Amino acid sequence: MKKIILILAFFSTSTLLLAQNIDFFFTYIPDSYLPQLSTYQRQDLINKMKQGSIDSTTTTNYGGTAKLLVFDPVRQFMKIQTSEQGFVEIKKWTLPDSSAIFSISSWVCSPACDGRILFLKEDYTEAPMENFFPKIGITDFFDRVKLRSDSISDEDVKRWTDILFLHFEYNPSGDYLAAIYDYRAFLNRDDYAKLEPYMPHMTGTYIQLVWKNGRFLFSI
Repeated sequence: MKKIILILAFFSTSTLLLAQNIDFFFTYIPDSYLPQLSTYQRQDLINKMKQGSIDSTTTTNYGGTAKLLVFDPVRQFMKIQTSEQGFVEIKKWTLPDSSAIFSISSWVCSPACDGRILFLKEDYTEAPMENFFPKIGITDFFDRVKLRSDSISDEDVKRWTDILFLHFEYNPSGDYLAAIYDYRAFLNRDDYAKLEPYMPHMTGTYIQLVWKNGRFLFSI
């Protein structure tokens, strides 16, 4: 009888770990992915938001203030401001086999915004980036046809830009993500003037990606 109870308890725990909603995932994520907040502090933020508290903040492990900006249990999305200059967005995505993957986008602005995106399985093991995300380079933000017509090479673009300050922000109302190149914050006036005519978007700073069939693709 004891053996049966232990087996049932094991499968119940496994099911719980693999059937996570966004708040569960956020609360128990390993500290290495969100070192600013302890499990207790994350739970505190969730509880305040669920209770409709005006104050959705908590003190971080570094003595600063973190704020839960968005908590959407329907779309399984949340956004946290971890410091005056730091942000984290977490979203749950459904895979073709009906399992799920969680993406975590984090960035810091000082003043240019730079960050990273990674993917965790429901058991918190990290999944290979290339399985879910295309490789993005500096020249992807420019009209290559127009660059070639003006005899401007990829190396010219890389030399003018020097560093790729890149971060990722979700559209919480849909399956879209923007890869944002924060070039205005660090380019000098001359290099800015050289590059601006070759930006394909009106804003000139982002590439839109869409979640389709279990991975992000360039949105055409």
